[in-house]
Formats: sequence, structure tokens, C-alpha cells
Amino acid sequence: MSLQHLLTDLHSPAAQELLCRLHLYVLQRVEHGGYRDLVSTSEREEVAGDVMLMLLSGGLERFRGQQVGQLFAYARSITHYTLKDRARRKMKERRLEELRPEPLPSPEEGLQDCPRLLLSENDQRWLIEVLAAGSLAEHARRRGVSRAAVTLKAQRIGRAAAGEKEEVKLWLHNQAERMVA
Repeated sequence: MSLQHLLTDLHSPAAQELLCRLHLYVLQRVEHGGYRDLVSTSEREEVAGDVMLMLLSGGLERFRGQQVGQLFAYARSITHYTLKDRARRKMKERRLEELRPEPLPSPEEGLQDCPRLLLSENDQRWLIEVLAAGSLAEHARRRGVSRAAVTLKAQRIGRAAAGEKEEVKLWLHNQAERMVA
């Protein structure tokens, strides 16, 4: 029986045997395909299932080879790229997780105001106005000054408060909470 005939009648015993061998091959390729540090065991099983789903939902119809070895090479390629895609997604998730900022402590944790904050009253008032405006650009528009002037002032305040960055973040967070409340 030809390979193409087997692939058109997937319910025949010979086609079922071929699919079982193909599934075992895909499982083996996923297990030994690398990316162990990125793709967990359960995700590897998902990848094998995804590959078989791709093959059975149109992949076998697109296969143009004539020999069983070519079919296995085709499945190997699909397995490789599917596993590689999963590993890439995991790397991207890890990078995003590393870039995610740490959450600021909430006021309920006992830090209503930061007594160590060394910003001047004028700078504090100005920052509250910026918060109320929603952005530096909107604050500049409301004040009738250039965005550059507002940006320069924000940078000056940032440099002045460089040693107390976390305290300023917490203070800004608390001010924003008060505005919303």
C-alpha cells in the first residue's frame, strides 16, 4: 500500500500503526530536542500534542513526499519549529517578568507619607499639578509653557531627588491615590 493511500484513509489499521509510530517519534524528538531549561516536561507533552494536531488537521494533506522516511523528516521539522516557538515564548515571558517593576508599597502598609522626602514644597506642589494634568504635555498646555520647559523641570527634580528615588515613587503613588479617592 502506498504512503499517499495510507494518508488518505487514516482509519485503516496500517494508517493507525503508522500514526502511532509517528507519535512516538514526535515524543522522542520533543524529549531530545533541547530547550530543557525553558520548556518544562508538561509543556513538552503539549508541544507533542500540538505537533500531532497540526499533522492531523491539515499537515498530512500538505505533505508531498512519497516515502515514510520523508514523512518522519517532515514531522521532525514541524516538531523542531514548534518546540523552538515555545522556547522563544518562554524567553520573552522571562524577559518581561524581569522588566516588570516591583510594586510600590500600599498606604495600608503604614507608609502614608515619607518623612525623609527632601523635595521642596514648590517641587511637591508642581508634581501634584503634573499628576492632576495627567502628563507633562498636558501640564505644559495648561500652564501655557513649552513642553521642553516642563521636561527640563521634571529632569531637575529627578536629579535633585536621585538619592531618594523610592521615596519619591512612594510619595507620588500616595498623591495619585489621594486624587483618585
